Amino acid sequence: MADTPQAPTSFLGKFTVLKGAARELWLVFAVKLLVIAAYAVTNSTLVLWLTSDLGYSDEKALAWWLSGPE
Repeated sequence: MADTPQAPTSFLGKFTVLKGAARELWLVFAVKLLVIAAYAVTNSTLVLWLTSDLGYSDEKALAWWLSGPE
């Protein structure tokens, strides 16, 4: 009978299986990373804009962004 591959023992070893993953899976990961980065940049930019142009405090700008304008 053929030798069966042993399960990775370390935490990082569990992710080495992804080296052989399909190209499309890596594309999905890259797009997800870009979406998260774009969301973070948008949040930061909006809070900075509300703070500098409209005179909101950081807390009020964040609250406005999370709940909508009062």
